[in-house]
Amino acid sequence: MPVLRSILILSCLSLLAANPGSRTITIENRTTDVLRGAHLSPTASDHWGPDRATENVPIGKQLVIALPGAGCRWDVRIILGDRRAEQIFRNRDLCISPMLIVDGTSGKFLRDREPARWN
Repeated sequence: MPVLRSILILSCLSLLAANPGSRTITIENRTTDVLRGAHLSPTASDHWGPDRATENVPIGKQLVIALPGAGCRWDVRIILGDRRAEQIFRNRDLCISPMLIVDGTSGKFLRDREPARWN
């Protein structure tokens, strides 16, 4: 039985590696504000890249977005609504844990936006 399980796991991993463009993450909004933006950047990069949120995410709802490239380690920047605050998750392994909970307590929570160098 352990051999069969190992084969199944390896098969799933090879499918993921063969089609990296199909990988997604889910961002859940557990704040008391609307989520207005989501930026992803490979951990080694110094640019956030474009906003990947195609629409505002209401309180209690989720956003599913495709990872924009290969690799597992990402920095994620979430822009929150009227408070003009953001929550930043650094060096997250999105292959192992493709779900981010935005709640204002985990990651780095900023009352103002991060400096412009991250645009």
